[in-house]
Amino acid sequence: MRKLVILILLFFLTIEAFPQSNLPPYFPLTTDTLTQIVDHQYIQVVADRKNAFNIEEVMSTRMDTQFKYPNELIPTDSGISNTYWIRFLLKNETDNILYIGLISGAGKANFYLVDSVGGIAHYKTGYEYSFEERNGFKRTPAVPVELQPRTITTIYYSRYDYRVQEDFLNELEVTLLSTLKSLTDELNHYEERYYSGYYFLNGSVFGLLILAACFNLFFFITVKERVFLYFSLFLFAFSTASDFFLDVLLSGNSAMISFMDTFIYVFVIFLAQFVRHYFKTYQSHPKWDKVIKLSLIPNIIQIILVLFSVELPIIWEMIAEVAPVTLCIILLVITMFLMIRKSKQEIRFFFLLLAPFLFCFLGFIAIAIGGAISEDVDGIFGKLSIWVEDWADTIISGTICWAGIVFSWTLFNRHSRQRKEIAMHLLEKERLAKEKEIERAQFIAQQKVQLEKEVVERTAELKQSIHELKATQSQLIQSEKMASLGELTAGIAHEIQNPLNFVNNFSEVSNELMSEMNAELDKGDIEEAKIIANDIKGNLEKINHHGKRADGIVKGMLQHSRTSTGQKELTDINALCDEY
Repeated sequence: MRKLVILILLFFLTIEAFPQSNLPPYFPLTTDTLTQIVDHQYIQVVADRKNAFNIEEVMSTRMDTQFKYPNELIPTDSGISNTYWIRFLLKNETDNILYIGLISGAGKANFYLVDSVGGIAHYKTGYEYSFEERNGFKRTPAVPVELQPRTITTIYYSRYDYRVQEDFLNELEVTLLSTLKSLTDELNHYEERYYSGYYFLNGSVFGLLILAACFNLFFFITVKERVFLYFSLFLFAFSTASDFFLDVLLSGNSAMISFMDTFIYVFVIFLAQFVRHYFKTYQSHPKWDKVIKLSLIPNIIQIILVLFSVELPIIWEMIAEVAPVTLCIILLVITMFLMIRKSKQEIRFFFLLLAPFLFCFLGFIAIAIGGAISEDVDGIFGKLSIWVEDWADTIISGTICWAGIVFSWTLFNRHSRQRKEIAMHLLEKERLAKEKEIERAQFIAQQKVQLEKEVVERTAELKQSIHELKATQSQLIQSEKMASLGELTAGIAHEIQNPLNFVNNFSEVSNELMSEMNAELDKGDIEEAKIIANDIKGNLEKINHHGKRADGIVKGMLQHSRTSTGQKELTDINALCDEY
């Protein structure tokens, strides 16, 4: 049993130890002074769909049969992966060491060189690697290698791009440059830029952009107007996307450069906000202003997609990269045309700011179209295209710098003018305040005189009113007295009238009875006369009674009108009862 296990292990170890046998034919090299291209017949490819292969796995016999020539792959194999592994063989057919450079345009390129004894050398290059991580040349994506004389070198080449490499297999080739030529090209590139003032100009433009951004930020802090804030952020975002910032200040740091890829969308967002607040579209065209704000949403979404490395199909990725910025720029251009009638002065100033940028942008497009039509590299359009490729970023940055300086200078003049206007306004306000204070003092004096006059008049009126009220009061008192007296008189008359009526009535009756009594005496009827006499006597007693009653009323009135001494007196209750 132990022998069987050992045999099985030896079998598998032997399988892995066998070299790959399905290798492509080697590409012969006879010189290292020319640029050479390894075409499809010398190349085999395999897709790493999950980006999970390593060099040991790729070199195993299990993977040997999975490598295929590009013309053997089915169409669906193209554009299905971010990572492809390529293998090819190079043979130095000379008796000298050949110095060549392996070129790659991938984001991350890893070259593994396997010599005849199985030794592996690993080299890295690509724009997604920082300068420190790259082997060989830093600026040029080339790795210098040495090929020993009369030897075959197997090269495994892993190329990665953050996007799916659509139609990659149809365009696949490996370029070999002489190391001396690569080094010479890079040195010439640096010298050309150095002596032509490229770095000085880019650094100067970058510094001016930062200065203008800080200047506008200071204005925002001072005057609290958002247009200055958005223009400052617009300049900051644009300056961080310049070649000087990315290549010199960041030193090719791949992580920061990937992060800075989002700043084109940040730049457009702040540009749109600046235009909105400069023309105040939220006041003049509120509906159009909402459209501009909605157009910023795709830019924000694209920033999120880039930051989180979200992968999309190639067609959607191209749309996502181009559409948000294009849509925003188109809407801003339409906004400028909408504002021509309402704010001609602002439009003229805005065109003055952007005229250099528009002129250069349209000029670059014309040169690109002319170069594409002529296809003559040595012609005027070809030379201009090369010149534009080197200087376009500097020129565009310069035009934006021009806009920043002009706008900042305009803001400075505007701020100075506003300060003078504010000072004049304060002086005018102070003068008006003093005039109002004087007018107020004069008015108060006039009001005082008027009030004193009114007080005198009102005092006289009040005195007259008091006099009239006193006279009226005296009349009312007299009237009350007379009314009281009338009521008293009426009451006294009523009280005395009753006894007087009895006295008068009984007197008349007694008078008639006297006449009857005399008539009876004449007749000699003594008895009847006596009866009548008794009746007369009764009437007289009643007359006497009512007379005393009237006398009692008069005495009671006299007693009431006398001043009382408060001395108590005896009273005959019976007489008082008889009286009343």
